Formats: sequence, structure tokens, C-alpha cells
Amino acid sequence: MKEGLRWASLVVLSTVCVVAAWTAVSGLLDARDLDRRQDDRAAAVAAAEKKVVDLTTLRAESGEQDLARLLEGTTPTFRKEFEAQADSFVASLRQGKVDAEGKVTEAAVKQIGDDTASVLVAASGSVSNSEAQDAQPRYYRLLVNLVRDDDDWLVDRMEFVS
Repeated sequence: MKEGLRWASLVVLSTVCVVAAWTAVSGLLDARDLDRRQDDRAAAVAAAEKKVVDLTTLRAESGEQDLARLLEGTTPTFRKEFEAQADSFVASLRQGKVDAEGKVTEAAVKQIGDDTASVLVAASGSVSNSEAQDAQPRYYRLLVNLVRDDDDWLVDRMEFVS
């Protein structure tokens, strides 16, 4: 009888140890996954914020450099669409004597998956041009769609939203 009781105790103790080990490993994997998802969200927001600042910070005298900065960190599709209008974009900056400065005021992830994300970004700034010499305040809200490229988030689309 004692031998049977010992055997049962050993089985129960082994089961408890296996369950405890499984719970610990599972918790560790969940924590790693949570950290990875939080890192992904932060990286997507940072990429979206940078592009909104690039879009809202433009100067007549540095139009080509501003455009190049804007197109860095974008998908080939976005780049191709924007480059089709590049000459007129830069000419408009020069002709209008545009001086715009923008900054992000808020940003939040709308949706995120393994390889795509959508980030809502609110920005404010000021714009002066040939028609308004004094800087005029501006407020923007944009939805920025991103695509993962290895460890980087690339902007695939930007649209103004209300």
C-alpha cells in the first residue's frame, strides 16, 4: 500500500512540475510576443510621424531635398506615384515661395497586423508663402498606411482625413 501511495505521489508531483514548467514557458513566450507587438506599434508610429513631419515641413529653397527626404522610407508604389508629380511639386514650392514647418501633436495606431499598419496622425504647423508673408497656422489629420519591409515600416499611402 505504501508503495502505491508513493507511486501516486510521484505521479502527482511530476504532473505539477510539468504544468508549472509549461505555464512558465508559456508566460515567457506571451511576454516576448507582447514586447514584440509593442515594439512594432512604436516603430509604425515613429515611421508615420516622420513622414507627416516631412510632408508638412517644406521650403521653396530646398524643394528637391525636401522631396527626397519625403520619399525616403516609402514603398516603390508610393514613390512612383509621388515622383510622377515631383517637378510640379517642386515648382509650386518655388513659385509660391512656400515656407512650411510642421510638427506632430498626436499619433495612434488604428490597425496593425504582421505586415501592415494604419496610423492616425494629428499635426500642426505654420505656412507662409507669396500670398501670406506672415506665417499662418495649419492643422492636419492624416491616415498613414504602412507596410513592413524586414525590420522597417515603409509608408505606402498618406491621406488627409477629417
